[in-house]
Amino acid sequence: TGKEIVSVAFWFHHTNWATSSWILLGTDTNGSNGWQAPISTAGLPEAGNYILMVVATDSVGNKGVDVSLNAVVDKTPPMVNVVSVPSPVMTNNVTLNWTGSDSLTGLDYYSLAVKINQGEYQMLESRLSRSTTSYQVSVAPNQLMIFDLTAYDKSGNTTSQKFAMYTDGYVFPNSYILPVFFSGD
Repeated sequence: TGKEIVSVAFWFHHTNWATSSWILLGTDTNGSNGWQAPISTAGLPEAGNYILMVVATDSVGNKGVDVSLNAVVDKTPPMVNVVSVPSPVMTNNVTLNWTGSDSLTGLDYYSLAVKINQGEYQMLESRLSRSTTSYQVSVAPNQLMIFDLTAYDKSGNTTSQKFAMYTDGYVFPNSYILPVFFSGD
C-alpha cells in the first residue's frame, strides 16, 4: 500500500511438525539497523531445514509474510588448511596458499594478519573473498614471520590457523628453531 512498515515479527518452527509449534522470537519495531530478532540455538541440533517466518506489518495494519523452509543451525567451525612454506625463504616475495570449506552455511570470508619478529600482529587483509586461496607477501631478509589466517563461515563461526616462516639471514635466539615455532605464537 506504500505505507511504512511499523513492525516485523520473527517466528521459528522446529523441523518436527508433530511435536513442536511456532515460537515467537521477537517483534522489532525499529528497523533503523535492519529488522531483526535474537535467536538462541542452544540445544538445537545442527540441521539445514528449520523454518523461519517473518511477518511485516505496515502503519494501516496490512501484513506481508515471508517463509524460509531451509533455515540452518550451524555451530561447526569451518575448515582451513595452509600449505607450508619451506624456510628459509630466499626470495623477496612469497605466495601463501590454503584451502577452506564449510559443510553447512558455507564460507563467508578470510582474514590474514602477520607478526614480524617481535612486533605485534598487523592485519594484512580483513575480508578476503571466500574464493581466495592464495595471497602474495613481500618479505625482507632477517625476518621471522608468523601468519594468522582466519576463516569465517556465514553463521559467524571461525577457525584460525597460525603458521610461520623465516627469511634468509634470520638468527634464532639461543640458536634454537623448534621452541620458537611451537611456543603457541
